[in-house]
Amino acid sequence: MKSGTNQLHGSAYWFAQRNYLDARDFFNSGPLPSHTQDRAGFSLGGRIIKGKTFYFVDYEGIRSAEPDNVVASVPTQQERQTGIFPTRPPIIKMATLS
Repeated sequence: MKSGTNQLHGSAYWFAQRNYLDARDFFNSGPLPSHTQDRAGFSLGGRIIKGKTFYFVDYEGIRSAEPDNVVASVPTQQERQTGIFPTRPPIIKMATLS
């Protein structure tokens, strides 16, 4: 392991991403959805006892807000009336006795 240093050293960063330069999703042909992502962090290292004991800490946090795309199929009128779906298992209609 590398030994520490008697001087205080550190760094900080922040990365922000917005939807201004994003490409359109294959399944989303409408306007671009809002997308934000922020990533921030820091690192800090130094001494506790000169030449003997050192510390190092770091942190990274991510905040992301992305919309969910949902692809769904709706049965046609004929499929709804007959209950027969050519690509899906058939729906069994239950009859009520009076």
